[in-house]
Order: sequence, then C-alpha cells, then structure tokens
Amino acid sequence: MPQSTAPDLTIIVPVYNAMAHLDGLVADVLQITDVRLEVIFVDDGSTDGSAAHIKALAKANPHFLALHNAGNLGAGVARNTAFPHAKGRYTLFFDVDDRLHGHEIAPAIALLDQSGADLGIFGYEYEREAESAAMLDNDARIWFNAIGEGASRTLVLDEAPALLGFTNYPWNKLMRTGFYQDCGLKFGSTKVNNDVLGHWFGLLYARKITLINKILCTHIVLSDGGNLTNQRNALRMEMFVALHETYDLLCALPDRRQRYAHHFWTFAITLSSWSRGRLADEYLEAFRAELQRLVSRINLSDYARIRRRRSERLAMSLKNVLIS
Repeated sequence: MPQSTAPDLTIIVPVYNAMAHLDGLVADVLQITDVRLEVIFVDDGSTDGSAAHIKALAKANPHFLALHNAGNLGAGVARNTAFPHAKGRYTLFFDVDDRLHGHEIAPAIALLDQSGADLGIFGYEYEREAESAAMLDNDARIWFNAIGEGASRTLVLDEAPALLGFTNYPWNKLMRTGFYQDCGLKFGSTKVNNDVLGHWFGLLYARKITLINKILCTHIVLSDGGNLTNQRNALRMEMFVALHETYDLLCALPDRRQRYAHHFWTFAITLSSWSRGRLADEYLEAFRAELQRLVSRINLSDYARIRRRRSERLAMSLKNVLIS
C-alpha cells in the first residue's frame, strides 16, 4: 500500500499589515523537521505589502498557499476562510507575530496519533518587552489541576471542565482537521475576542483531549499596544457579539449547556469585568446595557442549578446585572 503524502499539519496564519513579522515566522516554519507541512496564509485587507509578499511566498514554496479576504474582516473570519482548504491531518491556528517552537510539533503529533484525541492543548508563555513570563495565574491553576506534573494526560471534558475557562488562545492547540471540518468549526465574526468561539467549539465537540506539558508558542505582547487585546475603544464592545455567538453554540447543544452553563456564565462575568476596566468612560453606559442583554438570555433552569448546586456568588453576580 503506498504511503500517504498528505500533510501531517496545516498551519493557518491570518495576516494583516504584518510585513515586519512574516519572514520571522516563515523562518520558524522552515526549521520544523519530521513533519509534512502545509501553511495557509490569509491576507485580511493589508495595506503594507503583506498581500503581495504572501503571494510571492506561495509561488516560491509548493507547500504554502495564499488566500485573500475582501477587506479587513478580522482574524476569526480569516481562519474561517482558510480552514475548509486545510489538508493536514491536524491544524494549528497561529498568529504571525508570535514565536513558534516547531521542535514540539512532531512529538505532539505522534502523541495525538497514539491517544486518538481530537484536540491537543499545550501550555504557553508570554514575552513582554523581551522579558519572558509564565502563563496567567488562573490559567496556571486550571492547567495544574488538569495535568499535574505529568508530561501529558488524555481525558474527556467532563474530567476537567474548567478548561472552558482557560484563556481562549488559538495558537496552543492542535485540532484533528477532518473531525472539526465535519463538525463545522468556526471562529467568531468580531475583530476582538474572535477566538472565544473557536476555543469553546474545540472543547465542546472533542471526543478526547490530550494535554501536553510543553510550550508550543511564545505569545509576544507588543509594547506599542498593537495587540487587539489592548483596545480600549468601541472595538472592545464587540466582546458581547463574541459571547452571544458562543452562547448560541452552547444553546445548540442542550445537554452540554446543562452541564457547562455555570462555566460559561463564570467566563462571561469574568471577561466582562476585565473588559470594563479597560474601556473608556464614554462606553460604560452602553457596556452595562449590553451586559444586561446578554445575562437576560440565561436559561432559568440553569440559573436555579447554579444557585442551588454550583455557586451562590455567581448567581448573585448574575442577579445584580439584571437588576442594576
């Protein structure tokens, strides 16, 4: 029987005005060994020459593909544009301005092949102004509770549902391509928080999850505030669209909504609190109205369950939003 020549991994990279970062990421990718790769770049309406550059990269390398969105639609839409084209057995959604630890990919793919997991999740680290930092404190607690000090652990979501509240980065996950294509994996339509939907989709649908106690990505926090995470303007209000999209997903899966509603509402209240502190004063009234509109969607049976069995504190926070 002839050996398959299909890629082991597709790396999908949204690109928006990223000329300063493209060649660095390509250098990281070209150092990856023992893995058959496909790389899909999606230009998202760049004006700095990035579109022409990825087109040239694709022309020079048969394993690269360049796609183009009609305008600046956001990284989530770019990922959604690319994913149906992915041919790798696994897919990694990566950001052009982060640092890829490519030597971790081959052993991770071997581990996923062995475990049969649909989703592989790695730890992560930050770099801010050339200083490295470990993962966020809450993420570190969730991670340690799920994996301990072991090299890896394969589980189902019910064994570690707190992973739903793990920061929703796309670049610390390997996803079984065919499975998630069949499930209709989507990222959000917004320019900020578009990775929330992809994170929840990946976890809610995964039949098995393998946690891998390695670092696949160093997330570079730009000192000039260029990351969308740093936005304090009206873009931050798009968070509510992202949360509505994610709650729509949860409501479409009633059995999982019943099991994980308290995780969603904990996440929604936590993200809202974090965002409110980073929003200009002129948006606060609209912010309160949008938060109230979101919380008003809560299923009353879920609310009663949260109050009786899960968290009186969370139930009170939800109630306070509605009566404020």
